[in-house]
Amino acid sequence: MSIGYACLVYGVSGFKLKSCRLSNSDEKNLIEITNHNLEVLSKMLIYNASNSIKLFRISSDIIPLASHPEVDFNWRDIFSAELKSLGELIISSGIRVSMHPGQYTVINSNSPEVVSKSVLDLNYHCEFLDSLGLNSTHKMVLHIGGVYGDKASAIERFKSSYASLSSNVKSRLIIENDERSYSISDVLSIGKELGIPVVFDNLHHRLNPPEEDRSEDEWIYEAGLTWKSEDGPQKMHYSQQKVGGKSGSHSQSIEVSEFLDFYSSLREPVPDIMLEVKDKNISAIKCSNCVSSLDIHMLQSEWARYKYLVLYHSHNRYLSIRAMFRECSVSALTMYREIDSALREEPVLGSMVNAFSHVWGYFKDICSEKERDTFKSNIESLEAGSLDPSKFKKFLFKLSKKYNSEYLLESYFFYDVL
Repeated sequence: MSIGYACLVYGVSGFKLKSCRLSNSDEKNLIEITNHNLEVLSKMLIYNASNSIKLFRISSDIIPLASHPEVDFNWRDIFSAELKSLGELIISSGIRVSMHPGQYTVINSNSPEVVSKSVLDLNYHCEFLDSLGLNSTHKMVLHIGGVYGDKASAIERFKSSYASLSSNVKSRLIIENDERSYSISDVLSIGKELGIPVVFDNLHHRLNPPEEDRSEDEWIYEAGLTWKSEDGPQKMHYSQQKVGGKSGSHSQSIEVSEFLDFYSSLREPVPDIMLEVKDKNISAIKCSNCVSSLDIHMLQSEWARYKYLVLYHSHNRYLSIRAMFRECSVSALTMYREIDSALREEPVLGSMVNAFSHVWGYFKDICSEKERDTFKSNIESLEAGSLDPSKFKKFLFKLSKKYNSEYLLESYFFYDVL
């Protein structure tokens, strides 16, 4: 079983993808952007491997405008060597990747033009995975689409469009329940008839449950029966509702106790779990660590990423976690519970000043006189209530980059200003 995340590395600098508009999509620009994005993807894969993340969704935007009918860009030949190298990295690292075409890829639309563009988009995603030399365990996730006032007819259009897809696309396609139109029962019915593996999404299920009252574990088990050996291990999506957000909004972070309650309810073999969460890799590492056996040295390395962020939110929680390590009474679960609790606390002036002062300690003996004056001025303005704390963070982030403080740049302290 693997736990993973989608598309972007969050809270760590140097992982931003680039994009472009149709108006500036000349070949030179497309080559430059694609080269950058493939280099970033390589860094993401190395990051994932080093953090024992074996499940990762690649962004659809990795090749800009690749499925746009007006863009003629032979990316596969131009970057054949780079794509081959990326595929070898994925295979050697044991990472299972996937892609998820966006909301406008709808093969059951009642518009032939939309269906045509959707097929082009599926072909691009499939071609990208093919170009990496990956087998059919690396998948593309698709929703059934809209209802258009007649669900039965919409389902028949999906079946008809699916039948016309290439065998390569079919071998990679998996389908998912959604939060409005197609429940897990609907998707299972379609998946069983057409031989398509089914992805269970827990938050979509809670928002759009079928009439048949069964436990989530039972639905997940039934979805697992649609997966054949050539499809690889079953996959599912897991997310938590954002507190106070609109229905279906993903939480900023995965609350570890809630996740472990869900995880413990699953029967063997536990599916691969793709987390859909705002802080992405941060939650994936957290959840993976909580279902693994980590020694105290590995926990200390993980705590190092969090400690100034925790201090910023809660001095008491910071001291509590430090005491756990001193007393050797720490586990991944107890540490992350304290971290989750700290990050739910609204920072107060004292905790912010304390954290900023600790981070400043990395620069105070090497910085310029002007930077010392700026720090002092920022502290005074913060205490007077006239400075946005995020601007103070950005100042310290710039110093971290200038003085190449690897420790700070790899921490989560700057996650909300990157």
